[in-house]
Amino acid sequence: MTVENADLSEPIRSLATGVSEYVAEALTAVAAATTGLQRRVALVWWKESLFSPTRRVSYRDLPPTAAATLMAFDLHQQVPVSSPASVVAFLAETVMSLPLVDTEQTYAVNDLVELAQTEKSLDMARGAGALLTAVPGGRGPVIALIAHCDSPTSRDRSAFRRLTGVPDGARLTLAQWACWVFRELQATSATAASKASRSSKRRSRG
Repeated sequence: MTVENADLSEPIRSLATGVSEYVAEALTAVAAATTGLQRRVALVWWKESLFSPTRRVSYRDLPPTAAATLMAFDLHQQVPVSSPASVVAFLAETVMSLPLVDTEQTYAVNDLVELAQTEKSLDMARGAGALLTAVPGGRGPVIALIAHCDSPTSRDRSAFRRLTGVPDGARLTLAQWACWVFRELQATSATAASKASRSSKRRSRG
């Protein structure tokens, strides 16, 4: 075979494929980096503005207990389920930056749950929690009692420890409470996503 009639189609095709894959990987990496940067900027703005993106209200205009709980929900809405531990510290600092929050004051957990069950500004958070948790019947997350506030079981203080595993006298600062709610939202979201993935795989195999 001479140079003049050499078949270069396969090398050219391989080169084109390689270039396409490289460009696709580069674009994916750039997109991921851009998304991460945008998220960090948005979170800094959120912390500085102290404004709820879901309720469109300033946290300063809410009772501190409601503001702390709403902050946990709002942050959960803004970050991936697999977020680093530093995100929890970021939430705690944001809660403690609220003007009316006494960083040392503690509240009974069952009182915080009861307040969250009735606070109007948390209606969206309760709705989201209801999609992630079942009506309390056995041991489960604290947010299930908040999300299913219409259930008589959720309002039964005598069943609080049985349903949550939390001692009746347990007390938390508002920063600790917000971090607790955030972690439970993240954990239940991860569990729901895992179940959905397994279900989808079973259907595809069937």
